[in-house]
Amino acid sequence: MIPAMIAGCSDGRHRDSSETWLRNDGCLTRTTLIVRSWEINFLHDFTINIGNSSTAVNTECVRYNDKVAPKANVTLTCGQQLWGRFLKIERIKDSFKDHVLLICEVLVTGYKYRECPSACVGSCNNVIGCDKCKAGTQLPDCTEDCDDGSYGVNCAETCGHCAGSGTCHKETGACSGGCQQWYVTLDTDGHDTCKGHIVRVDYSSTPQLVSKTSSSVTVSWTKSDQVTAGLESYYQYAVEATTSGQYIMREFVPYETGRNDPTATVTGLMHNTAYEIRVKICARRNGQILNGSTGESITLKTQCTAPEKPNIKSVTAKLPVGSGRGSLQVTWQTLGDSGCDRVKTLLVQYKSGSQGQWQDKPVTSLTQTQMTIDNLDAGSYTVRLSVTNNKDISVFSDIYPSTSVLNKVDYSSTPQFVSKTSSSVTVSWPKSDQVTTGLESYYQYVVEATTSGQDPVEVVKQLESDLTAVITGLQHNREYEIRVRVTDKTQTLKGAAGGPLKVKTKCAAPENPEITNVTSVPGSLHVTWKTLGDSGCDRVKTLLVQYKSGSQGHWQDKPVTSLTVRQMTIDNLDAGSYTVRLSVTNNDDIQSFSHTSLPTTVLAVTTVSPPLSSSVEPVVAPGGAGGSGVLVAVIVSLVVLILLVVVAVLFIRFRYGLYIGPRRPPVSGSDDTSPGQVELGAADYFSALDAAAVQQQPEEHIYEKLSNDKTLIQVAALQAYVKDRDKVSGGFLPEYKQLSATERTSVEVSTRPENRAKNRFKTILPYDATRVMLDTDADNQSDYINASLITTKCAIYWPQTTRVQTSYGKLTVATLTCDVYADYTVRTFLLSYQGESRTITHFQFTSWPDKGVPTSTYPLLAFRRLVRSFDDRSTGPTIVHCSGGIGQTGTFIALDSLLDQGQADGQVDVFNFASHLRAERMDMIETQDQYVFLYHALLDGLQSGHLAYPVSQYKHVYMRLCIDDEHMGDLKKQFQMLETLKPAQPPPNCAALMKANITKNRSLDIIPGDKTRPILSTKSPGRSDYINAVFIDSFGKPDGYLLTQMPLPDTVVDFWRLVFDYKCATIILLEEVDAEGDTPYWPGVDQQQTYGSMTVTLLQERDSNVTGVTERTLSVHVTAKPKRVHKVKQYQLMSGWPKTDRLPSSTSTLLSLIELVKQPMSEDDHTGPDILQCM
Repeated sequence: MIPAMIAGCSDGRHRDSSETWLRNDGCLTRTTLIVRSWEINFLHDFTINIGNSSTAVNTECVRYNDKVAPKANVTLTCGQQLWGRFLKIERIKDSFKDHVLLICEVLVTGYKYRECPSACVGSCNNVIGCDKCKAGTQLPDCTEDCDDGSYGVNCAETCGHCAGSGTCHKETGACSGGCQQWYVTLDTDGHDTCKGHIVRVDYSSTPQLVSKTSSSVTVSWTKSDQVTAGLESYYQYAVEATTSGQYIMREFVPYETGRNDPTATVTGLMHNTAYEIRVKICARRNGQILNGSTGESITLKTQCTAPEKPNIKSVTAKLPVGSGRGSLQVTWQTLGDSGCDRVKTLLVQYKSGSQGQWQDKPVTSLTQTQMTIDNLDAGSYTVRLSVTNNKDISVFSDIYPSTSVLNKVDYSSTPQFVSKTSSSVTVSWPKSDQVTTGLESYYQYVVEATTSGQDPVEVVKQLESDLTAVITGLQHNREYEIRVRVTDKTQTLKGAAGGPLKVKTKCAAPENPEITNVTSVPGSLHVTWKTLGDSGCDRVKTLLVQYKSGSQGHWQDKPVTSLTVRQMTIDNLDAGSYTVRLSVTNNDDIQSFSHTSLPTTVLAVTTVSPPLSSSVEPVVAPGGAGGSGVLVAVIVSLVVLILLVVVAVLFIRFRYGLYIGPRRPPVSGSDDTSPGQVELGAADYFSALDAAAVQQQPEEHIYEKLSNDKTLIQVAALQAYVKDRDKVSGGFLPEYKQLSATERTSVEVSTRPENRAKNRFKTILPYDATRVMLDTDADNQSDYINASLITTKCAIYWPQTTRVQTSYGKLTVATLTCDVYADYTVRTFLLSYQGESRTITHFQFTSWPDKGVPTSTYPLLAFRRLVRSFDDRSTGPTIVHCSGGIGQTGTFIALDSLLDQGQADGQVDVFNFASHLRAERMDMIETQDQYVFLYHALLDGLQSGHLAYPVSQYKHVYMRLCIDDEHMGDLKKQFQMLETLKPAQPPPNCAALMKANITKNRSLDIIPGDKTRPILSTKSPGRSDYINAVFIDSFGKPDGYLLTQMPLPDTVVDFWRLVFDYKCATIILLEEVDAEGDTPYWPGVDQQQTYGSMTVTLLQERDSNVTGVTERTLSVHVTAKPKRVHKVKQYQLMSGWPKTDRLPSSTSTLLSLIELVKQPMSEDDHTGPDILQCM
């Protein structure tokens, strides 16, 4: 410190002096008065003022009021920091009149620098310096770091208990090496200053018992207040349970300042055992525990354990014997451990229905393992076991599923007559009201028709069906007694039947007459028939020969005068084609007819008249005889010759059926007459056939074959080519039409001059190789008729039952295995011939519709991969066939070969391969649809065929894709390719986009096509047959799944119609339902809710065996038809796949859910698809 600059050394002893004694620029903090012995009497009663005025009164710095002067130098410090340039020492008014002292006796202390340092964060002046340094530096000039062991602002804080050197960060105080054991930070800013000290805390209170069981004890205790505030998280209560001085169990409870009565449950204890329970407080840090002393202990004893849970093995309904009632036989496993308190009672409890009260049936001996509950009313019963020990602790078995008890049901009503025939009687009857509600499906009506000397004839009808029955197989003209009774499905319980209805059947119709032959001569038909058979109980009254001309004429009757006559000639007929039948009528006017004969042609009668008179003279033979004899001979010879020709023509026509009549419809279902197939009249036969070509090739098939370089397609360009063809009008039609028409087999025989008249159409001719050849003789030397031998459409040529051997000629075939999948069936045959056997693998593709092509290429591609995996070309060729061996067969062969070509050469030639197939066999790849399908299947197969992995290699492939970045790129490419295979959006006129249905879709980007959507059949007012759902094949079943959205408020009724219509066994809901944002489509437990025309009941809800999956059992029925109830299981994924995530958090839950859903339903009628749904 240095003296301030002296402005002047004035004499201040004058009483009224007001001169400024000192001048200084800066901040003044304190003044030191230099006491001189000779001036000491003046050093009292004065003030020191500081300010910027040299004349006015400035601010007072300090006041010295002591009347006695100090004995030595004194430093006076201002009460506040003052700024000013002038200092005055002035006498206090009205005090002593003496002066104070000389100015030269004053020292002023200030700051020696002209500028403040940057580390100053408080007030600063170039005279007094800084009053607050930033953290890490110290006063007065803020330029020096804190000394070791201190930190913070002005270095005012002391470091905590740091590990290692003990030093801390100069600014924050954080210990870089951590804290010493049992020291932690208390700072709220997160710096580990290690000032909190974790100390041992002793506990002295005694715990109090709250509750106990056979394996646990719950106690409470008083909260300790010995833990330092801020360190609570490091402490916890330890509740210890010991027996016989040994440590048994310990339960830790976090120390919580907000709880006044902590509690803990110690589990895992032995039953019926005494324990000492103590509480202590321990601290944990860095894996070490600091235990305090324990308080007083409480001694208690655990309870006896409950008896072991009993287990029911079976519950079987027993049918009543004689006039008795039904019963239940219950069996169970031998009782297990009964605990320290012995079993007192064992009860079999049962109740009828879901709402009834449990009824007790005591078991007399605890070693007993079965009981029969007798004299039960008919109904559905649930059963459980109850075991109670001497401490009245009871344990129940699982409730055994509902078992139905049946009793005999008597029926007293007499059936009512409805109608009868000679072999049947139709009756109706009133509904029985004696069957217990809910058991209708276990009973049936049996309608019995009995007559003396014959076995009864029975008809079974379900209770839910209409109450009418037609009893068939009865004898005519016989009296029957008809009764109705109610039985169970096995007809073991036969209740009494009502009174009989006596009905006599009608007389049978006469036996159908049988025509043996119909022949014709000009103008007449000759009909013969077999002797009439049984005429029934009423004798034959009339026999008629009926005939008509053409297919549209009316039957004409020709009565037969005697029933013993077996032939008739119908004369005076016009030329034409006639059909004939016989009609027999008995006295009861019951009529029977023979078969209608094939059309028979009748020619017109030709009359030959003698010539008119002529100017030519008759020739007279030598010898005198007149010329008339010769003329008569000539005329007679001519007539005979004409008659022979006519008879020969008629014989040929009759024998070979060459009559003019309507053509039968073609088997294929095409129109009777197509272009080029013009029906000819008899007069036009020969001229038309002269113009017919020997080999017919339709004009539209005559195209020049394209060259290879024009039809070869690179695999890389195949997708673009297919897309381009799909876009343009006509698509693949121009290319398909350029396939050469198949060269026809020779038809030379049918076009010979002598055979042309035998063909009705000039373009429908039999192939020479497959035509029917007639036997020939001296009268008929032509073996031709327009007929072909056609092989039956692919018959089943293998045994339908496995392990059963069937003979086909000298070959025997046995089906060893038969595995059925969604789109195909694989069989293994054992083929044996003369002691040699071979195993044949048979693949049948079952998803190719009769008309058209499969809706997806994937099933056929998967089928082809399967076939190739079994293919062993070294043992012989693979046989490929369909019904005709050209359409599906050609498509499959082309696909198989072209996939090989594309994978080997990187290019395909669809057109030329199809042409090659047609050169080998006619019409291979038969339709344009098959040709287009081939292109799409080829594209899909080449793009995705290499992505099919054997199961044995899948794990390796998967790990490679997940770990290797390069192959992960392959995975992304696969997905991108999958995106390109998306099907086109349904057309705007599809059902989903109709005005009545469009609001039923959650998103217009996800709508079903008309070919794959389910059609709802259950009627509901104001509802259509549409729901946003699609069928998807499962691996083993076509249409095994139905994919649908979560129902909207307006579509809940449609969802339940879907479940009901398709008998869905399972609903799989893959997300939680938000009660606020989603539409719940089922009621609460044991509640019933009606949605439009459907009523739904939640029968059961429970946690399934899979964590995070809830299982529900529901029933649904049409509200107006409550008897037909359908049950369905719903599995809801409650956790593991959050709504906001695109992927599940774990695969294990999803896999477990799949296994759970695979468990079969007990009901037999649950054959429908499973429903999968999400938002």
